[in-house]
Amino acid sequence: MAAGIFIFVVICLILGAFAAHESGDTLIRQFKGLGDMTGKTKDEIVAAVGPWNSYSPVEDGAYLLQWMKGGYHIAILFDKNNVFIAITQETSI
Repeated sequence: MAAGIFIFVVICLILGAFAAHESGDTLIRQFKGLGDMTGKTKDEIVAAVGPWNSYSPVEDGAYLLQWMKGGYHIAILFDKNNVFIAITQETSI
């Protein structure tokens, strides 16, 4: 019985890791689908990739939004008018 539970837990962990990685791959594809983000607004980007995970205000009304899923992280800086300025960090593991 204990061996059966152990095997079940291991399978769940493996499937969970696969699902998390897949969601990161999906987020990467969504951002790549946007192409050049110059001039795009926060609303356009969110409509394409979904809601962000983190919001951080910076100087002069600008702010940083971050998306994180399954080994992928991207941080994007927006100006006070909600327009894309730059990708400040992007990591995929």
